[in-house]
Amino acid sequence: ALIGGGGGICLMAGLSRMFAALPVLVTLAVAVAPVPLVVWFYGMPAWLG
Repeated sequence: ALIGGGGGICLMAGLSRMFAALPVLVTLAVAVAPVPLVVWFYGMPAWLG
C-alpha cells in the first residue's frame, strides 16, 4: 500500500534517484495548475460552498 497511488510512486521514484527534482516539480506544477487557475478566474463553484 506504500506505492498505491501517484504520491507513493513519485516517492519511490524520487528515493531511487530515477528522476531529477526540478523536472519533476515543473511537471507536477503544470499538471495541477488548471484547477487553481479555474477557481481563480471563475470563482469557487456554488456546490463547493
